[in-house]
Amino acid sequence: MLRILPVTETVWPDILRIQAESYPASILEDGEVMRSKWRVSPQTCAVCVDAEGDVLGYVLSHPWAGNVPPSLHQALASPADCRTWHLHDLAIGVAARGRGVAGRLVTHLLGQARQAGIEGISLVAIQGAETFWSRHGFTEKAESTAAFDSYGTAAVWMTCALTETGP
Repeated sequence: MLRILPVTETVWPDILRIQAESYPASILEDGEVMRSKWRVSPQTCAVCVDAEGDVLGYVLSHPWAGNVPPSLHQALASPADCRTWHLHDLAIGVAARGRGVAGRLVTHLLGQARQAGIEGISLVAIQGAETFWSRHGFTEKAESTAAFDSYGTAAVWMTCALTETGP
């Protein structure tokens, strides 16, 4: 049985382990930078655990009003006052891939956003994840700028407009 829980201080070693399993060294973020997203907006961050309480994956999201995505490796100091969120990171541990963890976390986050009256969510798709995000209602945003440099050359900025019932 999979459960979605809030991020707490005790799960950070698991989050950092999963991040290291999921990304190349060039885009791994320092633990304090990752924690800054959670500290700014703990209600928009979650983990998925199994019946034993083992962390299988996580999602970190935060308010964001910018017309470009936030750069990697930069800590957030305070939340933006806005009606949109930026999904900073979704990662699943190697042993948990293919078990529906990512979909559960995305569904949870979209539900939380709708309940909060959020108008939309943005993200930067990397490592060819655009297809996954498209299945969850995200579409490519036309603007592509140097702001993506920290994400790598194949990064794609995507957005999802939210309604009470969709995407």
